[in-house]
Amino acid sequence: MTTVLDRFLRYVAYDTQSDPESKTYPSTGKQLVLLRDLADELEEKITVREEGRSRRISKQRALIKSVMAKALQGNVQATAAILALYARLIVEPADDADDQIQADELEIIKRFAPRLLKSIKRK
Repeated sequence: MTTVLDRFLRYVAYDTQSDPESKTYPSTGKQLVLLRDLADELEEKITVREEGRSRRISKQRALIKSVMAKALQGNVQATAAILALYARLIVEPADDADDQIQADELEIIKRFAPRLLKSIKRK
């Protein structure tokens, strides 16, 4: 079983030097390798407990749920991350229906975003 430290050390070992002359993103094949490996890890399924029930979700969904929970508790960095994700979703809709935010999740974000922006402006 790999630990978080093992995975971290594996990812920081990648050579991700960019090519300043490149017009593409990622700008090098080496960066693409890291991108693919991270995507594979985020697609892995894990078991979580919600409302007393176990269910399998992707690491990506678990990460989003975790960041959303922190944002709802007032964590400014988590809030900024959620709002940045929300902005990207508006601009870049998902191609795959399975990857799209569910209607109830989007409704939560829509209701939460204005309140969150007001609280950030006050700080």
